[in-house]
Formats: sequence, structure tokens, C-alpha cells
Amino acid sequence: MQEDIGPSVFRLKIWVIGIITVLLLALLLVTLHGSSRASDASGGHEMLIDTIFLHFLAVMIGILILEGIFLGIDRHAAKKERERNNRSIAAEVAKLLSDGDNEAILQRFHGILATSPRLDFQELDALSHISKDLDILNTWMPNAAETLQLIETVIREGGKVRILLAHARSACVDARSLALGRDVSERIHISYKDLHELAGRLSERQQGDRIKIRLYKCLPPFSLYRLGDAIFVGFFGVSRAIDAFQLRIRFSSEIGTNVASQFDALWGRSLEVDVNQHPQQWGS
Repeated sequence: MQEDIGPSVFRLKIWVIGIITVLLLALLLVTLHGSSRASDASGGHEMLIDTIFLHFLAVMIGILILEGIFLGIDRHAAKKERERNNRSIAAEVAKLLSDGDNEAILQRFHGILATSPRLDFQELDALSHISKDLDILNTWMPNAAETLQLIETVIREGGKVRILLAHARSACVDARSLALGRDVSERIHISYKDLHELAGRLSERQQGDRIKIRLYKCLPPFSLYRLGDAIFVGFFGVSRAIDAFQLRIRFSSEIGTNVASQFDALWGRSLEVDVNQHPQQWGS
């Protein structure tokens, strides 16, 4: 099987060829310059020297352009590699969860602090008083009263909140409705309404940039609640994600960084809404 040569190897080859070309041109330039001083027909040599110098500049510019191209290829390849790693980690966790081997999960992924059969809102509430940031990713807000209290506590403590909910008129909502056996779009609209009313209760200073809401259209593989260095992850299945098996992950760990990067990537691709607008206008 032929070995796959990565972009960095190609870039190295380009640099080697470029350096050899430059050295040859420089040697030729020096030789012709010496000949031109010993010759009466110096005008013709000087014209040739000027031509070679222009070729020298063209080679250097070409090398810089190729360097930029291959740098872009390197970055794209690195991004794809990170995405493959994230998918492989998610697949491995899903398999371990299906096997029910909790001890293997904790041993394999050192950033996983604990497991639980469902999301513990009492633990989230305790963390909300000492954490400055809250991220939420879910289809809608189940356990609305506890979630709203959680959001309000973090904001009143001076923290910032980012919330990612499903776009009510998207294909991913149809997929979740099919999985759960009921239409969830009404639940989503209720969550929109609850968040709009919460924003109305906050002062202008508290609201400011402390609460941001976006709507996604592509279904993520898990729900997420992050408070400070603690991330709670539940996987979407045929039940609500908060009722599914939960992983508590350290945000500062390798697996925590991977999970958080998935949230950030989805956040960047989602539609931002104005919490002061009427909820019926959200996502329009």
C-alpha cells in the first residue's frame, strides 16, 4: 500500500525545491556578473542579469503563495482530524454506555468524574452559586422551573449564560418527535416563552450581554449543562436526555475540551435571537 504523504511533507518538498532553485539562480547571477566585468559587451550581460533577477523574484513569490496554500491545507486537515477524534470519542462512550460498564468509562476517560442515572438538578443548583458561567444545550427546557431558577441564579451572581435550544421549525425537531413518540414543538415554544418572560424580569444591567440564546437546526448527539469546570452530558435516545444516563466531566480535561468544542461549533452555526422579541418571532 502506498504511504499517504501529508500536506507538511509536500510543503517541505516545495521549500527544498525553492531553495535549490534560488541557490542555482544566485550562482548563475554571480557567474554572469563576474563575466560582465571582464567583457566589453557588458550591456547584454546586464540585461540578462536583470531578467534572471526578475525570475528570482517570481520564484520567491511563487514559494510564498504555495506556502500559504499548504498552510491552509494543514489547518483544514487538523480541523478534520479533531472532528474525527471527537466522533470516535463519542462513539466509544456510547458503546461503553450500552455495555453498562461504568468502571471502564471512568478508567478510560480520566476527565469523567462520575456517572448517574439522570440529571441531578440539586447538584446543578449547588454549583450555580459558585460558578460564573452556564451553558445549556437541549431540545427544549424540561424541568422548566428548576432550569429557569438555575439561569436566574447564575445571572444574579454576575455570571453569563448561553442557551442552545432546537429551532421549532427544523428537521431535527421532527427527528426528536419521532424518537420520543410525541410532537415536541409545543414544548419548545413553551421554553421560548419561559425564557422571554425571564428576560423581562431581569433588570437592563442584569440582562445586558449576560444571557444569550441561539436556536440550532442540526441535531447534536447529546444534551449539555456546564457550570464552571463541571459538564453534565446526557445522550439523546428514546427518552429525554435529562432522564438518560449522565456523565459528569471535568471541563479542563481532554474529553471536557472535546465536548465543549462541540458546543462551541454548534453555537457558531446557530441562529441568535433577541430575548426581548416576542417568542413567535424567534427563528423567523
